[in-house]
Amino acid sequence: MGFREPDGAKPFLAHLQEQKPDIVHFHELAGSNGITLQHVLAAKSTGSKVIMTFHLAGYTCKTGNLLYKDELLCDGVIRLQKCSSCYLHGKGNTAMNALLLPVSSVFNQLGIDTTKWNSKAGTALGTVHLMRN
Repeated sequence: MGFREPDGAKPFLAHLQEQKPDIVHFHELAGSNGITLQHVLAAKSTGSKVIMTFHLAGYTCKTGNLLYKDELLCDGVIRLQKCSSCYLHGKGNTAMNALLLPVSSVFNQLGIDTTKWNSKAGTALGTVHLMRN
């Protein structure tokens, strides 16, 4: 989930500070094992330009298929409401989505991260927050 510092993060940052690359190119991100968002942030903190080559749709599309609600080809632009609605559609609960999306939006606007509740309800209510991240 990326909540802990990944193994090797400090040596990676030290290497970047020593080598001072103009560009750092990443091909994939992992949770806490392997290359993570923290590695990308470390590269950016050194002033290097960061390039990401996405090989899987899941990096930009939470459903992983780039099909809006499994029917329409998505334009690939991340829009919090659209993507959140599509993600919730993919999870089912269509009757609940009418309530989940606006409540999740309010929590997001207030800066409340319900995903830290470590529960299904917290994750569902944190949908817009998850899309933003």
